Amino acid sequence: MMITKKKNSPVIYEINTRVWIKRFSQNGKSVSLKHIPDNYWEKLAEMGIDFIWLMGIWQTNKESTGTYCFTRDLVGEYSRSLPDWKEEDVIGSPYAIDIYNVHSTLGTNEDIMSIKEKLNTLGMKLILDFVPNHFSAFTRLLYELPELFIIGDEEARIQTPHVFFSRDDHDYIFAHGRDPNFDPWQDTVQVNSFHEKARCFLKDTLLDLTLLCDGVRCDMAMLLLNDIFFNTWKHILLKRGFKKPDMEFWDSIICQVRKRCKDFIFIAEAYWDTGWRLQQLGFDYTYDKELYDRLVNGSAHYIQSHLLAEQDYQKKSMRFIENHDEARAACLFGTEKSRAAALVINTIQGLCFLHDGQCEGKEKRLPVQLGREGEESVKREFIEFYRNLLEIRKSRIIQSGTWELIWPVQAWEGNSTYKNFLAWMWTHRDTHLLVVINYSDSRSQCRLLPVHSGTAPFIIFNDLSGSVSYKIETVDLIDNGLYIELEKYRSHILYFQTG
Repeated sequence: MMITKKKNSPVIYEINTRVWIKRFSQNGKSVSLKHIPDNYWEKLAEMGIDFIWLMGIWQTNKESTGTYCFTRDLVGEYSRSLPDWKEEDVIGSPYAIDIYNVHSTLGTNEDIMSIKEKLNTLGMKLILDFVPNHFSAFTRLLYELPELFIIGDEEARIQTPHVFFSRDDHDYIFAHGRDPNFDPWQDTVQVNSFHEKARCFLKDTLLDLTLLCDGVRCDMAMLLLNDIFFNTWKHILLKRGFKKPDMEFWDSIICQVRKRCKDFIFIAEAYWDTGWRLQQLGFDYTYDKELYDRLVNGSAHYIQSHLLAEQDYQKKSMRFIENHDEARAACLFGTEKSRAAALVINTIQGLCFLHDGQCEGKEKRLPVQLGREGEESVKREFIEFYRNLLEIRKSRIIQSGTWELIWPVQAWEGNSTYKNFLAWMWTHRDTHLLVVINYSDSRSQCRLLPVHSGTAPFIIFNDLSGSVSYKIETVDLIDNGLYIELEKYRSHILYFQTG
């Protein structure tokens, strides 16, 4: 197995497994995970990818799909994303899991272990889904271990029929999984994370997963925090005699898993400013949804301010501009702005998140319930842009260097366009990488102070994004700063040395 040094700023690549695998079909015949050619993984390793997240590989239920996946809202999404969709294209949500076995249409647990071994040999790690908040509403566990779930009563079902449900062949009334700010996920059943049996079951599940993968992306991880879970379900928890446990769910489970596998990676899908709390409970990385929202709607100054957070928090934040839940970046941002946003997440600290199809400029987001993607041409300019960007990201100066935020100042009195700029610098020994982005839709100017205070008479700045060089006298840099002028959403990636 290849041994790799832990990087400053790794890259994770999400693959919608049930859709993606069809690209490898031969003569119209479906294939399994064991048929993925080695050169596919080798190309991702060459790009500088560190983690492969195979999203949606676990066994689901056909009954759940037929019952819950043809609502008016979902059918509307299917038609917008895949106008020629057919009923057989609807395969259900991968987050309505029956049990944690590889889906029968994808292969076997042995196949996934083989992929893990291949990835590890190439210096990459395999990430799989862990969904602790809920299972499929048709999971076999309803019958085998009903105590794992939130159990209601007839009164609760009458008062909130959209939350509670029952089966004709079952004595219990169960709750659907939910986020308290939205309607329940009707195709799921809610786990009772306050029940000791549920905690033990999920711990044992995770211990089994350590044999299949190098880490897990934990779906809606913040819902398992004791205060959030209690506030969501307190009416039924109190009625059934459940109190808040002394220990947080994640604190307990992560510690126990790492006793067996100390390097196992935990990634949290997290919202509502819970990232820092989850990091303190042991998560290696947490979603940075706030940065995403600021990149979509905010000004450069608003984005820059977000990067003032503590270094430890930033290094453990997962930065993204699209994923399976969000719109495609090329569509939402547009070409120029999406490239500027991609440059941001690829040159700051933390785990950079890339979504399959993002590097090709794809624009159609596919609902997770669909198992087929439509035809969509790739954009060569996007492929080249991301290829160059990832080459820069995997450089030693970023992976082994230190990062600092730089605040632009006005280029001349009365010129307020300096507020449109983002700027930071990586330093490794006597080499530096200065990133400057005009994150606005108008031509702008600024100065950067200071970028060098050495004794050399001049500095040569090589622009890695434009193949040009600038030779500037050191005394001018010290006195006046580095003058920058850029068109809308354009950037400089300036490499220079001071030794």
